[in-house]
Amino acid sequence: MDPATAVMPIADDFIEFGYETSAVAREGFFSAKHMHMVQLYRTLSTSGLVRIGGIIGDHTRFEPDGKPVAQTMKGTTMINQAVLADLGSFLRATGWKAMWPLNLGTGTKEEAATQPLAVGAALGDRLQSFEIGNEADNLKRFKN
Repeated sequence: MDPATAVMPIADDFIEFGYETSAVAREGFFSAKHMHMVQLYRTLSTSGLVRIGGIIGDHTRFEPDGKPVAQTMKGTTMINQAVLADLGSFLRATGWKAMWPLNLGTGTKEEAATQPLAVGAALGDRLQSFEIGNEADNLKRFKN
């Protein structure tokens, strides 16, 4: 390996941070109003990816007007439209994009249809992609 030889440049948006969906359920954590966090992200890079997911993604429900609740795998994390809107405001303030998990572990087919629409509406052009099947090997222990 020769450090003086560049094979390929690293993309500007290569940097990524990963969070469980329970972080989104914490009101105000991802928000344009959380100026210290916005500044931290802006200082690191003007673009990057916030990967939401982890195993909690398969234990997360969306209730548009429900109360957001952050849980571990032993409970159900609840997200609502307000925390999704905050996430969207955070992403727009930082210039970053997000990847969002679809709950294939404990969710219903109806939820699988409504949650992506709500996430897409809240994040807009800041939504990079949806993640399908995060840590699927862990789901077998939750089946009856």
